[in-house]
Amino acid sequence: MWPQIFADVLDVDVEVPAAGRAAELEEATTSLMRIARRYQPNPTRRDAYLHKFARVEALASALGSTGRARSRRDAGPHRRRSS
Repeated sequence: MWPQIFADVLDVDVEVPAAGRAAELEEATTSLMRIARRYQPNPTRRDAYLHKFARVEALASALGSTGRARSRRDAGPHRRRSS
């Protein structure tokens, strides 16, 4: 699922190497060079992702500074407020 999403969003082919167990380093290296599956971008899905991203950007812009996410460091009840 994720490789197809990457292919669609980035508009590039995504190749997934063959996986499995290898007894020797040479065998493992050779198996990584084999492509198990290739995902090609789907233009229809790409357009859908671009449309959704545009909606997210518009929402973020409308929220302005109030819509900014806090960093992990600033999140949570453990953070003390400055006086």
